[in-house]
Amino acid sequence: MRFLLLISSLLVLCGCNVITGGSDEPIACTMEFRMFDVVLADEAGAPVAGADVDVARAATGRSIVCPAGTEAGNCVRPGQGQEKGRYLVMQDGIEVRRGGEAFDVRAAKGDAVAEARFTFSSDLCHVSKVSGPDTLRLAR
Repeated sequence: MRFLLLISSLLVLCGCNVITGGSDEPIACTMEFRMFDVVLADEAGAPVAGADVDVARAATGRSIVCPAGTEAGNCVRPGQGQEKGRYLVMQDGIEVRRGGEAFDVRAAKGDAVAEARFTFSSDLCHVSKVSGPDTLRLAR
C-alpha cells in the first residue's frame, strides 16, 4: 500500500511546478499550457485565413500581439500555427489580473471587420476565459 501511495505521489508531482506568488508561500501549478483561440468566419460561416488580428487590453488599448521578429513570451501570435480560421487570443504567460481583465479583439480582412470583448482571469498559474465568443463573424 505504501508503495502505491509513493508512486501515486510521484506521478502527481511530475505534472506540477512550484512558484512563489505575491506572498512567500509557494503555489503548486500544473505543467499544462493553456491557450484560447477564436474562430474567424465570413458572413456565410466559412473559416477565414490570413486575417489581421489584434488583441489589446481594454483599459489601456495596448496590444499584446508580438511585434514581428520577436519571440513569443508575454505576447500572443494570433495566426501562427493555427488551423485555418482559428486565431490565438490568449495564453499562459500573459499577465492578467486575478479578478479578471477585459481584452478587445479586432480582426480584419479586406474591408470586412469583426470585433469582440473577451474577459480573462488568472490564478497565478494559468489564465481562464471568463467571457467572450467562440466565433467572430466578419461583416462589411
